[in-house]
Amino acid sequence: MSKTAIITGALGNLGMATTEAFVAHDFHVIGLDKLDRAAEAEGSPRVRYEGIDLSDAEATHAQLQALAKDAGPIQAAVMIAGGFGMGSVVDTPIAEVRQMMALNFETAYNATQALWPYMANGGRFVYIGAKPALEPAAGQGMAAYALSKSLVFRLAEMVNEAGKEAGLSASVIVPSIIDTPPNREAMPQANFEDWVRPEEIGEMIAYLCDEGGRAVRNTTLKMYGNS
Repeated sequence: MSKTAIITGALGNLGMATTEAFVAHDFHVIGLDKLDRAAEAEGSPRVRYEGIDLSDAEATHAQLQALAKDAGPIQAAVMIAGGFGMGSVVDTPIAEVRQMMALNFETAYNATQALWPYMANGGRFVYIGAKPALEPAAGQGMAAYALSKSLVFRLAEMVNEAGKEAGLSASVIVPSIIDTPPNREAMPQANFEDWVRPEEIGEMIAYLCDEGGRAVRNTTLKMYGNS
């Protein structure tokens, strides 16, 4: 049977690794990203890229409704799209908090709401959390980011509760520092071997959404590596 996954932020480092993992698990992938990035991306027989503005709720609903109707039941919806910002709670302007909320929470909320009617029985939503949202000490220098990511955990809890009768569930993957080129450039003195790799996270997400992970429910998985 054909399996379909929708992945937001599909053209970032984690998004591309996750897409590859889903293809290896025999999924067809609809990868969503910013309009300009998606327009330049090359798909494949199992991967199709679409540009979208997930911050626009009305447009997101219309576009995802059309995509889902064309694709058939969706087995997995992976919410990777988001952003990052620095600043403590005493010096971060409220405008930056709103920006982080829009990037990290509203994009996930809009996509979840739009895809809900088209998820297959047994379908799973997967969200990307953040260590600073779970550990206040780790979030002191990135207050807006941590606050926005904290709502992602609450969203997953609500999805799990609301999805019981429809056979839907949600999981949250919580990475620490992901081994990506931008992070290496920002922290050149770090021990990169301690960081979690995008491929490891992508494989875990694909496993959770495939038959092998069906019995794993209401999950928050910390993927910290050694950092």
